[in-house]
Formats: sequence, structure tokens, C-alpha cells
Amino acid sequence: MPEYIVFPNPALRTLHVKLKSNAFSMQQIELLDGLGRVVLNWEGVNKTEWTLSLPTLPKGLYTLRYKDDAGVKTTKIILAQ
Repeated sequence: MPEYIVFPNPALRTLHVKLKSNAFSMQQIELLDGLGRVVLNWEGVNKTEWTLSLPTLPKGLYTLRYKDDAGVKTTKIILAQ
């Protein structure tokens, strides 16, 4: 399973997601709220790095879910707006 670098965390208006290796690529990233609802969705083809623009969402704990060649992985993100 590929490893990711996600920064900054806590995030304000921008979040960066980067694969540590070019052996895999991401197809989709979703941001889920505390109830598991998808609040933002980004799609792309064969991307190894994403810069995500975060609109004015309420501050709190979110889940970032990435879908890549190897499956699905999640990370907790704190939004500190």
C-alpha cells in the first residue's frame, strides 16, 4: 500500500497530498465530515501530488479518503478555519 504525505494538518484553506513513491497514482480524493458525508470530491488521472483548495467549511475533524491503484486509505484532518 502506498504511503502519503498530507500537510499542513491542521489545515486552513489549502491541503497538500503527495505520494511518497511514483509507483502508484491517485484517482480520487474525498473529504468527509464527522458524519461520514462526502463534502468535497477531487478526481484526476494518474496524479501523484494534489493541492486541494478548501472552501469555508466549519472547523472540525474531517476524514480524507484517497483511492489509488492499490485500494482506499483514509487520514484524519483537522480544519482550523
